[in-house]
Amino acid sequence: MAAKFIFGLIVILLLAGCAQETNSSDNVQNISLTTDDSIKISSRFYPGNQTGIVLVHMLGRNKETWNAFADELANSGYSVISIDLRGHGESGGSDYSSFSEAQWNSAVNDIKAAKEFLKEKGATNFYIIGGSIGSNLAIKYAATDSDISKVVLLSPSFDYRGVKTEEAAENFKGELLVVSSSEDLQSFGASEQLAEISPNGEFVGLSGAGHGTNMLGKQNVNITILDF
Repeated sequence: MAAKFIFGLIVILLLAGCAQETNSSDNVQNISLTTDDSIKISSRFYPGNQTGIVLVHMLGRNKETWNAFADELANSGYSVISIDLRGHGESGGSDYSSFSEAQWNSAVNDIKAAKEFLKEKGATNFYIIGGSIGSNLAIKYAATDSDISKVVLLSPSFDYRGVKTEEAAENFKGELLVVSSSEDLQSFGASEQLAEISPNGEFVGLSGAGHGTNMLGKQNVNITILDF
């Protein structure tokens, strides 16, 4: 009898532990958005509070790149959406490898669609986090939308595939965090300067951390972003 009681107690405790581990990232939803220029954008939505975050991947990657960090953000309470940029992953459009500069620049519409979706879901405060060319697109879009209060750029450049950033960084009125690693020669100097010319810019320089979203999970990058 005592053995049965102890076994039952163990089961209850295990179930309670499982319940405590349940978090907002368990409610993830795979969705499809349509941009203003009629491109279908495959996305992953993590419901949360009224601060919505759009995650924009690097060239040749997809929304899966963000999975672990998106879980961290969702577990911190944020509403999060990661997208496959046009021509990438499960999104529509021609393959990114054949994009013209104009096609790359039109990908800001993908970010706009994601932000508008978050707004429809009740978000009132908006951040964008991008890696590599995704960071160039992030600041380019943010400079045109006064709803965006914070942007994090992981390894941006002055010009990736015709997506330019200097004017956008100057015009963005929100808070800007720029992170780059010193061995990343195309990005490091540009990143520091972009933070300098931004009205509210902050630069974090690393060493040996890699490029773009490859820096996630290294040298407290995740914590730096979460604390921003």
